[in-house]
Amino acid sequence: MKHFLLLIALAIFLYTHTGAQSFDPTIPRQTTIKIFNGTLTDSKSDKKIPYATVWMRGTNISVISNGDGDFSLKIPEGYPTDSIYIKHIGYSTKSIAMKPNPGDRLTIPLDEANIAIDKITVGPNEPLNILQSAIHNIRKNYTTEPQKLVGFYREMIKKNNRYVSVVEAIPDIYKAPTTSMFGDQVRLYKGRRSYDVSRIDTLLMKYQGGLSTAMILDIAKRYDILFTHIDSIEYNYTLRINDPVEIQGRPQYVLSFDQIERKHNPMLYRGNIYIDMESRAISRCEYYMNVERHTDAYRAFIVSLPARYRVKMLKAKFTIDYKYDSGLWHYNYSGAEIAMKVRSDKRRFNADYTIISELVVTDRSNADVEKFPSKERLKTNDMVFDKIIDYDDDMFWEGYNAIEPEQTIENAVRRLNRRIDTKNIR
Repeated sequence: MKHFLLLIALAIFLYTHTGAQSFDPTIPRQTTIKIFNGTLTDSKSDKKIPYATVWMRGTNISVISNGDGDFSLKIPEGYPTDSIYIKHIGYSTKSIAMKPNPGDRLTIPLDEANIAIDKITVGPNEPLNILQSAIHNIRKNYTTEPQKLVGFYREMIKKNNRYVSVVEAIPDIYKAPTTSMFGDQVRLYKGRRSYDVSRIDTLLMKYQGGLSTAMILDIAKRYDILFTHIDSIEYNYTLRINDPVEIQGRPQYVLSFDQIERKHNPMLYRGNIYIDMESRAISRCEYYMNVERHTDAYRAFIVSLPARYRVKMLKAKFTIDYKYDSGLWHYNYSGAEIAMKVRSDKRRFNADYTIISELVVTDRSNADVEKFPSKERLKTNDMVFDKIIDYDDDMFWEGYNAIEPEQTIENAVRRLNRRIDTKNIR
């Protein structure tokens, strides 16, 4: 059977020159580790809490809980292990004493945050003033020095309700100062991948620029991606202030924004942006590109489309999250979810595809920061799936902080599909 290739790229985000292979991180990669396993729940409803940040006090070692609220924080020998912190939107930041034991998994309840603040009096221009002040304060609220980061990256492709591809990688990142709109670099240290060959059917899909996109989502550096220019915000968007929430024990403004519809409008965004009340820093943003409103939205994503195939974009969601530490906010997590319907009447083909990618920072250092040699950097048009084969190392993954669960990559596709089947049965 002849196969066709559908090549996906977040073309509108291909601005930076990023990069591929390894630097010396602050945490030795081959060392004895202690493990702290936990499941996060709501203290009242017992509902699992996904995508919370868990980090060790006094260090930059961190991990994100998975969709079931599970996490596994792995701490190298010689680091303090007295307590960890947990943060999530709408919950009070929690500190708990650590008792690392690979055989134990504690259930950790989080309490909803009760934000005791004066009633917010909102004038007609107040949401705009808050957002503009956050942009003006970027130099004050984020690092102006380069950093070296270690992260965990996951990329998954789903056809209809079945996962067909999973990629996991450990990238080394040169994070340029926030004052520099460009300059972030990425190189691969380790990686693994799996493709469910039984699901390959007529159309093959590849995702281009996933790690590059993860860096471009840093709107503290690239607020122009969302708002073009600080003076054009009011022209392009309606703004509304919502009930405040708490992040890391700090009260936050929550501003909703949506594109003002005009004839021949460009494709912009809608979503929520979280702004710290005290520092006026952007602490988080969850937003959607308005692909549903534009029939040609696929042109922003599809690099190569075979003849007689049609694409309708269903969703383009993005998330960026920052962590507060020592008076500054730091890039912590970014994620993207792109969904589309692909059809071909001639070939009797009709399928929904979803691409999910996420990057979490697991370690950060300001010491001995150097740019990567150009030959080691990932380029914006590189596909991690193709590059990863040169960095596979099964022995490596047992001791690395990654989004749980951490089964072998060969079982990842089947594990995800079994989870879907179980939910359908229920």
